[in-house]
Amino acid sequence: MESICSVETCTNPKYQNRNMCGSHYMKWYRHGDPLYVNVRPHKDLTGQRFGSLVMVSRRDSNNWNGLCDCGAGSVSQTGSLLNGSTNSCGNRSAHYRTATSYNAAHDRLATDRGKASTHTCADCGGRAAQWSYDHTDPEEMYAELITGNPPYSMDPDRYQPRCIPCHKRFDLGHLAR
Repeated sequence: MESICSVETCTNPKYQNRNMCGSHYMKWYRHGDPLYVNVRPHKDLTGQRFGSLVMVSRRDSNNWNGLCDCGAGSVSQTGSLLNGSTNSCGNRSAHYRTATSYNAAHDRLATDRGKASTHTCADCGGRAAQWSYDHTDPEEMYAELITGNPPYSMDPDRYQPRCIPCHKRFDLGHLAR
């Protein structure tokens, strides 16, 4: 018959001819107490800013209630805040993002609205292939490193899905004006 751990309320078998189970033996070996419980102090994040979030109160042992700059409330995990993976309420449309390049603007457009190929062309109704800038942004930007310095916008609502022939026709029509 197997012997049982000598710690009260423990019914696990003894560990390698010791008088305790493996778990209690390792606690005794490391900390000198077979009933040791590691109590880590919780870091107080109240009032701290993480991107556009300010932590208002602790929700539970691992989550915080925060207030975003856009006015929305948010529940965030401590680890996500501390490692930088959470820095806003998550509402992309409420947080206007800036980009430094033409390609970054188009990458963010694809992230926000999906691939143009999943839409129909705004002009002919066929399958779209590209996002086409509508040239209506008062804060229009120009690509510096791309031949011809094409204009672009950081506002994803100023783009329409178009097939390649319609996109070319639209842009040439805009240049002619």
